[in-house]
Amino acid sequence: MDRSGAEVAAELIRATRQDVLRRAAMRHKGWAKVLRGFRPQALTKELALTRAEGFASEPLVLRELAEAFLESAGVPKEGRLEERLTTAAGNEDLPEAVREVCRQLAGEDGEPSHDHEAVVPSEPDDADVTQKPTRASRRRAAKA
Repeated sequence: MDRSGAEVAAELIRATRQDVLRRAAMRHKGWAKVLRGFRPQALTKELALTRAEGFASEPLVLRELAEAFLESAGVPKEGRLEERLTTAAGNEDLPEAVREVCRQLAGEDGEPSHDHEAVVPSEPDDADVTQKPTRASRRRAAKA
């Protein structure tokens, strides 16, 4: 059974040590939008849980949350995120709900989920990165 994005985020938050959540909040700029009004040093699991929907609605932030969880669970940083989630899903020491979320995020529960909230985006290839078109400044355009 696929969980909603907010349920996935909530499970990851519950399973991640608070000190790791705080470090991630300080490290990742996208978390500021989700945690608007709160300092990363003051982040608690309870506060993060109230913002689970915000974590789920931002794919990059959800990915960063998954990486923080994996760090907290002691999963080595080698390999792609999906492989690391598969490793965590096989960890018998983790609660079944967390292992289920790891399988869902890794796309192991049958077909990969098409629910954009529950899928952790894969790392972008260099070819996928597009630059925003830049507009010449008005001053420069006037001189030309």
